Amino acid sequence: MTKRNKKQPEIIAGVALVIALGLETAAITTLFHSASPAILNFILLHASAAAIATITADTQLGSTLKATRIQLFGFMFSLFFFIPFTGIIGGLSGLISGLKRYHPMNKTAPWWQTNPIPALSSSPPPTDALSIELRSMSEQLSFHENPALLFQKLAATRS
Repeated sequence: MTKRNKKQPEIIAGVALVIALGLETAAITTLFHSASPAILNFILLHASAAAIATITADTQLGSTLKATRIQLFGFMFSLFFFIPFTGIIGGLSGLISGLKRYHPMNKTAPWWQTNPIPALSSSPPPTDALSIELRSMSEQLSFHENPALLFQKLAATRS
């Protein structure tokens, strides 16, 4: 039978709690640097951090009443205060940035106006005779005329 080191459970629990703290930090930064799936990422990272902390505290330090109270307080604090608080801050910052971006006084154009499709913008108008005739006839037609007249006029000019 080997001698067990008395400091080992505390070291393992300390390392696990540092990992859990890193996951919590990643969850918070995910919430502020991401868009719509941020809350889901935050909940997943927070749940994994809480699971690591809880499992190591239970297995290594023993599930004492004091450790259970601390875990319960931390879980309730994060569930009822921290998630809504960061959700409100993230929602307000998203709303403010959206209002800044699409405000009528903002001079920057949306991406679809600043980056037009090259095939549509750079192609010259067709120069063959049929295309020129079609364009001139379509300009002469009114919107209330029958579209079949265009083909009748085209057939009359081509024959």
